[in-house]
Amino acid sequence: MTPLAAADLRDRVVAAVDSRSAFLQELSRAVWACHGLGWEEQPAVDAILSRVRALPGDVVVDEGIGGFATAFRATVSSSRSGPHVATIAEYDAVAGIGQACGHNLISAATVGALVGLLPVLDHLGGRFSIYGTPAEETGGGKMLMEDAGVFDDIDALLMFHPKDINTVGQRSLSLIPITVEFRGHAVHAAAFPHQGRNALDAMVNFYVGVSTLRQQLRMDGRIHGIITDGGVTPANIPDYTRAEFLCRAADRPYTEHLVDLLKRIATAAAEMTNCEAAFPAPERMAYEAVEPDDNLCAMMRANVEWLGMPLVEDEPILWASNDSGRMTQRIPTATLSLSIGDPPLGEHSYEFMAAAASPTGDRALSDAAKIIALTAVDLMAVGTD
Repeated sequence: MTPLAAADLRDRVVAAVDSRSAFLQELSRAVWACHGLGWEEQPAVDAILSRVRALPGDVVVDEGIGGFATAFRATVSSSRSGPHVATIAEYDAVAGIGQACGHNLISAATVGALVGLLPVLDHLGGRFSIYGTPAEETGGGKMLMEDAGVFDDIDALLMFHPKDINTVGQRSLSLIPITVEFRGHAVHAAAFPHQGRNALDAMVNFYVGVSTLRQQLRMDGRIHGIITDGGVTPANIPDYTRAEFLCRAADRPYTEHLVDLLKRIATAAAEMTNCEAAFPAPERMAYEAVEPDDNLCAMMRANVEWLGMPLVEDEPILWASNDSGRMTQRIPTATLSLSIGDPPLGEHSYEFMAAAASPTGDRALSDAAKIIALTAVDLMAVGTD
């Protein structure tokens, strides 16, 4: 087999992705129509894998990896040795909104990267895998898969997420959840108010205390939450209230500091109202900060520039969190964000959901597929015999 020049490899990748643009857009729309939450994404998985299995070439599909029903791996391998390069597909929806985080674009882009690599695979070395990862929004699916050893043999990880700017190498925020409960004593609010201990008053004091704290936070600190239980009837003094909050920051120590501050505020709020505060184990997992690899990001950035796409370089932090953080601290990772609408276009909104099924979203998934595939070519070309 006559080796191909680097320019020829790149041209073939781009041409392959362009030739299947309608196929990739149709896949994106199919996943966009799936509103399954974490661990309930089987229709989205079926939509992805039915199309992966229809691709030419020897694509090996493994479903239910790690013991998780809606997790999968799709791998293509060269006949020559080289690194194992991977990318991540996400497909769970945002509760109450749908595909408002653009996971349909992520899924389609990863399949597009596979499409781009198939014509040049024999000129490379190693393997390329798509990992389908459930429950990103709330379930920490990637962390559970990591604990099961699913990602142990990955040498490089290439990740894409839609956004409202083009950028490479963004870090994310670490995240620690905290649940706060207050318990008091319920009595008739009109007849015996002097005998009650109002857990709702404790919760209100706590909420106001957290809001007051925010102006003293470090620039990267984030605290936000909801009251999930505020009482049962206005005729009674509430004896139980509950809230769920999330603390975030660029580094884990400061995030832990924020959690400690919230516990101190809750304890003070309980003392003010003669109630008791408790901090049961939260239902969701803590996320570590995404920490991209500088060298791998430089490689990806060069491919973005080769495609002629402008980049924003002064947004080093993605002001959100992802369950891939712990992986990125162990596996060299490049992170890519591409715009699907003009700023400010915030994730988890109806506007973002609409953009994820728009022509701008279609263009982003095509560009992301090319960038992932081209970066994989750079990595896998090094490993050829």
